Amino acid sequence: MKSLSASSLVAGSGAAAAPAEDPTAAFSNMQWFLHSARNTIYYTAFQSLPIDRDRVMKIARQLVDLAPQLTTGYQGAHPGRPLTDDELAAVVSLEEVDSLDAYPHAWLQSGVELYDTPGLPLFRFLAVNRRGGPDDQGRASMVMVIGSHALLEGSDSALLARSQDSSHAHGRAAENRLPWLRRAAVGIEASLTAVGHLVAAHLAAPRPMQMAFDAQVFSRHELRSIANGLGVSQRALMYGAVMYALNRGRKRSVSALYTILGGARRDVDDEFIRARGIHARFPLAGKTPAEFIVGVDAAMKRYEARPEGTHQYVLNALYGIHRAASRRLPALYNQRFFRFPGLYDIVLTMTPPHRIVGTFMEGVIEPIYAGSFHEGISLITFVPARHQVTINYTVPPDLADRAASVPGLIAALAQA
Repeated sequence: MKSLSASSLVAGSGAAAAPAEDPTAAFSNMQWFLHSARNTIYYTAFQSLPIDRDRVMKIARQLVDLAPQLTTGYQGAHPGRPLTDDELAAVVSLEEVDSLDAYPHAWLQSGVELYDTPGLPLFRFLAVNRRGGPDDQGRASMVMVIGSHALLEGSDSALLARSQDSSHAHGRAAENRLPWLRRAAVGIEASLTAVGHLVAAHLAAPRPMQMAFDAQVFSRHELRSIANGLGVSQRALMYGAVMYALNRGRKRSVSALYTILGGARRDVDDEFIRARGIHARFPLAGKTPAEFIVGVDAAMKRYEARPEGTHQYVLNALYGIHRAASRRLPALYNQRFFRFPGLYDIVLTMTPPHRIVGTFMEGVIEPIYAGSFHEGISLITFVPARHQVTINYTVPPDLADRAASVPGLIAALAQA
């Protein structure tokens, strides 16, 4: 594990502990937005080993060691210092069950309650242990981590699956400055967008709703074979199948935000979040599933050939404008504002491959599930592991049946 000073562990700034009256003061602008929107992420997987209270506490300590940003962002936090036994006990739970067959669906949830206890760390560690030991599938227990998206993202999940340090010490490169003309264009676009975003959010935000959750498991070999047959990437196959199932007959085109990693970091990148978003539109009307997927593959290649980071740079500047405005006009920045999905019908995230190695992942078995929650928008997370891929859904309730149709759609493509 890297040896880092406490100051480098404070999310987004490198400053000391945030003031007690605002424990998120050291957050980057994107962290502020995710926290204010009560955005959460989750990770869950079965284990071949039984789990008891001592082992739960041990794994939770390892989690914080590998993701030291979990020691920040709450009242009374001491960034970089290990959590106390009392703090860990308050965020850890263990239950005995007779069967694991209902999981992970039995506990897929928003987890927003973690924002309601400001004096506790912004994550929860849940575990269930099967009475009588492993079942006929070798599953003895299951663990789940629910955390604030302001502190964890998909790349962290992949790092933790490899038992690697997921600290966010260097999120941007201050010396790699964006050319002034592009910087000016980003600032102008963000400023104009901010006003429209604020007005539209209060006029058109969806009503509060209980989002639906689902998780599906697929063979990587089967998906590879289908993608090869269509002449597309596996990513385009999965993105296209999900967008087609959720939006067929509802949308003439799908407006999607999908995330990517990589590329040189700039001074306008977020100080904490590694992923960048690309806003894309995919024509849907009149297309068969195969035609749509081929179109998604071609469109993604075009979008990703454009200057890197442009849409994310605008979003970063937009969040900064909203953060500054919220200090002067806090009444406008209520949950209605943060519930507004903006330009997007759907958000798609492909995590880096999850490789189960190291002491932190002792006993963990595939498949691995990970997802995200934001009230008001469909969030789909794709998690590849060595042999399997999971597709994890958070969708409005009226789309739950459509999400359930994705396995059938992919099976039909395999037989075509």
